[in-house]
Amino acid sequence: MLKKSIKPIFAVMTTAALLGATPSVSMAKEKEEKVHEQHHQFDHDDREDVKEERKEKRKEKSYDRKHRAWEKAADRRFDTIERRLDRIESENEEIKDRMEEYFHLDEDDQEDEEGETSEPLDTIDDEEEVDQEIESENEEETDDGEYEDSYEDTEKDSSTEDEEEDVEREDEEDSEDSEDEKEEDSSDESDEEMEDEEDVVAGEVEVQEEEELERFDREADSFSGKLNAQLNKLNALEKQTDHLSHWAGKKFGTDKDDFDNESLQEEIEELRNEVYELQSLLKKSQESVTEEKANTEKEDYQEKQDVEANKTWDVTFNSDLSEEAVDSLNFIVFDEEMSFVPVSISYDAETNVVSVAPEKEYNSGETYTLFISKEIESNGGLQLERAVQMKFTIE
Repeated sequence: MLKKSIKPIFAVMTTAALLGATPSVSMAKEKEEKVHEQHHQFDHDDREDVKEERKEKRKEKSYDRKHRAWEKAADRRFDTIERRLDRIESENEEIKDRMEEYFHLDEDDQEDEEGETSEPLDTIDDEEEVDQEIESENEEETDDGEYEDSYEDTEKDSSTEDEEEDVEREDEEDSEDSEDEKEEDSSDESDEEMEDEEDVVAGEVEVQEEEELERFDREADSFSGKLNAQLNKLNALEKQTDHLSHWAGKKFGTDKDDFDNESLQEEIEELRNEVYELQSLLKKSQESVTEEKANTEKEDYQEKQDVEANKTWDVTFNSDLSEEAVDSLNFIVFDEEMSFVPVSISYDAETNVVSVAPEKEYNSGETYTLFISKEIESNGGLQLERAVQMKFTIE
């Protein structure tokens, strides 16, 4: 009797034990899922923070690259303008020396000033790498007798599913990281291309500027014209400097003080004052010589037409000349405004021929006057009876 009743009792106890263990397994699994979900939420938040940090760094890096590109472009433009100013300074010296030689003027002392140049920054900050670490939770174990195997199987299934989800998430996150890195690399390449292409003015514009400066020189054949050409070139460079200042203001904004082009403006003003002084000196020298020649009795030779722009006039004398006779003030070429046109004088003692050649080609269509002074004297003391002048027009 007792033996028969034991089986039902044991069955009831087993059923009760099974029912009592089920909530425990369910609660443990629910707890694990909750911890797992919190872990992924924290990881997601961390990744979002890292993405924002990367984005901010890309912005800063992009701006730094642009800023460096602007600095390099501004420095290149600054150097170009400064080279042109140095060229004008050298030309001023040449004109001054030629005037002193031509009009027999005393040389004045002149101090040379050197302009300062700035070096571009070429520093590229290394990109900081942010490592992501994902922590894993330890598996929980239970001591529920014969139900341990069943719980472990359930736990393994759940763990396997979680691991699969983790792998999927990690794959997605790695994919997102790869896309972020590609986007960052693409942004870096774009910034580098932009840095290489950045310029204050296009190359074609610089070529046009050089052509304009050369045109000013081509159109100037007299001392007066050369000095006017110098002023025209300085005016052009002043406009270029103003444009550079405006460009720097737009690019650098509040950092405009980092780029200072006042030295260019000062150099332009100094060179302009030099030209004004040379113009004043030329005016005095020309007036004294022109007045003297105007009051001199002259013989007019027949005017010449369609003369070549580089024409060299050969004047033949019937006796040898003294060294003093072969002088620039005894052989003068005037333009239509009675300004002196620089010419080169040479004498061949064997043929008694004086050659008068322009230092640069005469301007097409303009009329000039060749003046030969009566002060020319031979070694025997003979002089011309009167001065000689001849007009000629360039073809």
